[in-house]
Amino acid sequence: MRPPPLELLRRRARAGAELIERLGRAGLHVPPAAAAAGLGGLAPFVERYVHTRTPHGFAYLGGAERDPLQPANAFPGSFLLVQAPERQAGLELELAGRRVRYHLVVYDRVLVPCYEAWRAGCRPAVQDAEEQPLVRLFGDVVWVDRGRLAALAEERLYGRAAYYRELARRYPEPAARLALPARARAALARDLLRWRALQGLYRTTHVLAPAERARRFACARTRTEARTAAAWLLFSATRDPVRRQAQAALALLEGPEPLDALATLVGLYAGPAPAVAEPALRAYLAAVHPELDLQTALAYLPEARPEDCRAAVRHALRPGGLLAMP
Repeated sequence: MRPPPLELLRRRARAGAELIERLGRAGLHVPPAAAAAGLGGLAPFVERYVHTRTPHGFAYLGGAERDPLQPANAFPGSFLLVQAPERQAGLELELAGRRVRYHLVVYDRVLVPCYEAWRAGCRPAVQDAEEQPLVRLFGDVVWVDRGRLAALAEERLYGRAAYYRELARRYPEPAARLALPARARAALARDLLRWRALQGLYRTTHVLAPAERARRFACARTRTEARTAAAWLLFSATRDPVRRQAQAALALLEGPEPLDALATLVGLYAGPAPAVAEPALRAYLAAVHPELDLQTALAYLPEARPEDCRAAVRHALRPGGLLAMP
């Protein structure tokens, strides 16, 4: 890996020095050893200031607490600062015979998405507002950006309803879907499953004013995003990150939104993470469609039932299965 450019290092040093000065003016003395440790050393002092003197929320992005849900090349060593978050402590998630406790932080507005980039004047693409992750995981704390979820309501549901209905009309049965190329078949299965999962929410909210339906969409999806992130914690004993993500994705099929979880799983296969999704999909097929190969089964997935999803999890819990207890 190449070292950072000299000018970037200078900007980082100026940013750190200015932060230390501001903390000092606020009455928080930063010991030389902490200052020498860089942003990681400053993080506890910033956190203390934010939590004791403001209504805002703070998370350190980098070091040992690097968010496992984000790309490895995400901008390192900085701070996330959000406005007046809501906190829920001691939540529980139980899936696939495992149970985990986690804490949830929900926020509607990001004040500083990346302190170092913001203060030093360098804004890498991953820090642009539209690229900010919807959910972050730091230790056992899940952070969900409800404000961005509300902004995405039209794009993800209300503005796509006609598109979803047209897909359902054009491809009502497996035979019509089998005529498509495999990649298009996977994308179609993802969209048809997502529509089935969201239809109930759409029917009860689409007649509301845009702001209100966006709020309700965001509240519903916040719960979904939080469970998705927390599922990662269930498999802490798995060292291989790809296998761990596959286990989490499969275990979510046993949750309260199985069709939505299956849509997400198929979406991973159709898009950014086929290596993660394939073992989980094969585990599903071993229980539900053992007679079909994966490419053919994509045409049948839109007919999945919640009980099929639960059966897949039970099957994967058998000795040798993807979810088998260690």
